[in-house]
Amino acid sequence: MSKKNNCHNYDTILLTINEIERKINNLQEGISKIKTKMTSSEPAEEQCVDELEADKAALEAIQGMCFDVLLEREPEGEA
Repeated sequence: MSKKNNCHNYDTILLTINEIERKINNLQEGISKIKTKMTSSEPAEEQCVDELEADKAALEAIQGMCFDVLLEREPEGEA
């Protein structure tokens, strides 16, 4: 493999890693917003206990999916 192709492969890998990192950061921001809403000192009147429990379950499911996706992802390129 030529040096030019090798550099191109590394660039592709770095772009992929940057995209994954951006998606993870977006998920973390969303999770933080959900946590903030859930841990506020006084829940809003229109929210009931069932709604809060559903939000908490959704948060846990999202976290689990994020970890699963990261663990299942196959390495790309040459290592």
